[in-house]
Amino acid sequence: MAGRRRDPALDAAIRAAATELLHERGWGGFTDEEVAVRVGVPKSTVYKRWSSRVQLTSAILDDWLGGMIAQVGTILTAATEDRLCLLIECQTAFTSGAEGRAITEVLVSDVDEPAVAELHKRAAEYRDACHGVMGSVAADLGSPASVDVNLVADMLLGAVWLRSLRGLTVESGSGGSLHSSVLRLLRP
Repeated sequence: MAGRRRDPALDAAIRAAATELLHERGWGGFTDEEVAVRVGVPKSTVYKRWSSRVQLTSAILDDWLGGMIAQVGTILTAATEDRLCLLIECQTAFTSGAEGRAITEVLVSDVDEPAVAELHKRAAEYRDACHGVMGSVAADLGSPASVDVNLVADMLLGAVWLRSLRGLTVESGSGGSLHSSVLRLLRP
């Protein structure tokens, strides 16, 4: 005899509660028991769906990263003059929210779990998508072959990330200093 079918509404409630706790406390700041209490179910209900807090949080962050990767992909359809601004805006969104802070915690953690290794891979996919956008901007601008476009992209991503971690803002518009600096690196 097969067991009862999982309730998608309960799965969504568990994910929502875990997401709230992630926003409130960060990657390592809550337990499965707290998720269960917030949803009003026994802890075993959470464990039947996700074997650990790391598994649950990783599933949430993986979905979020997938959305960010898709968002970067849409930048490629924008006009050349808008792509760099949109990339800066996307990276700012990536780093400024709770999920971005949690991804940062994951990337520097020493948690040895397959789910965390998968998040590292997804974060690399995000970086590669950003490299693709920067490559398209460089190609459209006619950047010299001597320009390491991936390094320029990493410099942009890192600058936004660092400023975000310090609570500083980055102007994403075409008059912003980061935008202007990157263009100077890319132009022939």
